[in-house]
Amino acid sequence: MNSLSWLTVPPVLSIPLALLALFLQGTGDRFVYSGASLLLLGSLYLFLTAFYTFSALRQSPFPRFPIQLIAQGIFVNIISQHLGTYPILAWAANAATVSGLLLLAGSLVRNSGEPPSQPFARPHDDTASTEDAISVEDIPVPFLSASEDGSVIAANERMLALLGRDSAATLGKPVTDMLPLGENEVSLQGRVFRMENRQVGNVFHFSLLEQRESGDVAGKTPAAVLDIVDQATSLYTKAYGDVRIPEEISRASRYRRWLSSILIRVEFHSLPGMSSDATWENRFMTEYCGFIKTNTRASDLPFIMPDRQIVILLPETPQQGAKDTSTKLLQLPEGLQNYVESSPTKAIIRCGLCFYNGNTPFSFDQMMQRLYASLAESD
Repeated sequence: MNSLSWLTVPPVLSIPLALLALFLQGTGDRFVYSGASLLLLGSLYLFLTAFYTFSALRQSPFPRFPIQLIAQGIFVNIISQHLGTYPILAWAANAATVSGLLLLAGSLVRNSGEPPSQPFARPHDDTASTEDAISVEDIPVPFLSASEDGSVIAANERMLALLGRDSAATLGKPVTDMLPLGENEVSLQGRVFRMENRQVGNVFHFSLLEQRESGDVAGKTPAAVLDIVDQATSLYTKAYGDVRIPEEISRASRYRRWLSSILIRVEFHSLPGMSSDATWENRFMTEYCGFIKTNTRASDLPFIMPDRQIVILLPETPQQGAKDTSTKLLQLPEGLQNYVESSPTKAIIRCGLCFYNGNTPFSFDQMMQRLYASLAESD
């Protein structure tokens, strides 16, 4: 492991418990386990240890505390009865094992209520635009893409629901069978939408924005697909972050899942007597954002914010996982180091962290306050 989290692996914690049992030995009747019983219990203990270690290495959201209780309960039960310690020690071990099993069962029942994700598959297209770097299901408006010949190549569930079609009846069919091209508005299912369109290479993107009676865009829905991805950095935009970040916080609260976040601020300081170089600074930001995109998971959500700030959401990630990610993002590769070392303008990268356990009320503003507080503490 990359941190001191290996100290929590069951055999490490079992050592002081074994010393305690050794200190209390001889105060009760000894019980000798048969070889078959020892083999069974020992194999179960090793299996729990391996599962705990695997979950820690993979930073899995699977609850590890119940596994720890079960493993230590089995270990102390064997040691205490073999050494003949106070009976209360064996009973405490049994209580720990039962508590661990109950906690584990409760966690499994709670997590089973989360609907499984259903990724939308679509044919690969070499002319795909920047928007195709994300799943069409991540776009918070009805969205459809068509090829140069007018055939539909992608559509999210919101669009399919409005059209009253499934993917089989949509993909490969003429887009003109579904949308009135050349019109600014379209009426579907008794609702009026403004139709936005954009061409990138040989791919045409269409998004529908629901209208109020006054003709304004409803709610806080982003104005167009252009607002989803920043063209310069390929990160998500602030406009999309204003919608998606509160959604992720709400989802973490609803399902009691971990949600970590990272705030990165890039500052440029020129040497005395030297003026800043905007071109160099923009090039560095573009390269660094590409580095972030490459070194974060597909499930992570990096947003480019004003004032050269970047917010990264890490769903179902513990606090230590966020620390490991931030450390990795602060270690610039050789190409970016050369930019810094060869220029009179020095790039300084600062980082703040926030962890939400999903068990208490939480908001976007609270997350940003914690991130800025953590950023100030890092100075």
